[in-house]
Amino acid sequence: MLTDKQIADFQKHYQTEAERFHILPPGIYPDRKYSQQPANSREIFRKKNGITEQQYLLLQVGSDFTRKGVDRSIEALASLPDSLRHNTLLYVVGQDKPRKFEALAEKRGVRSNVHFFSGRNDVSELMAAADLLLHPAYQEAAGIVLLEAITAGLPVLTTAVCGYERIILLTPIAARLLLSHSARKH
Repeated sequence: MLTDKQIADFQKHYQTEAERFHILPPGIYPDRKYSQQPANSREIFRKKNGITEQQYLLLQVGSDFTRKGVDRSIEALASLPDSLRHNTLLYVVGQDKPRKFEALAEKRGVRSNVHFFSGRNDVSELMAAADLLLHPAYQEAAGIVLLEAITAGLPVLTTAVCGYERIILLTPIAARLLLSHSARKH
């Protein structure tokens, strides 16, 4: 098992004895070479992609945009004060159909700020270039992307439903924020 929540789910549905479970330590994919990034990888990615240092880059990575809370990220972006919103980009990376989220971004007036990408091999470069990883999931068994972000030194804003919540809570306060239980309902 990966998380305590998964154990509870298995016990609920299969009545499996507690002593049969073992928590596996979390890990990230070896091809995510965060420690091997050039010191100026942030500047390189931003320059190559036309992102200025004055702009904020929010990143969300994960497939199943509905479950991962992409709507929440768009709403959060739309709720920023004008001066901040106009200087903020949201990159959403993952396998899903973005059409309804593009429509939401259009409706909320932030379509030009929101960019969707299918799965990419340069997630480590994206994390180096980003200012914050958003992961406002409605449901998340583990959340490996959270570990990747922390490993990359990228601050994380997530909901407390993620299975790796306990790992996030062990990181320095400057690198993590968890949305409360009441925020999950919205």
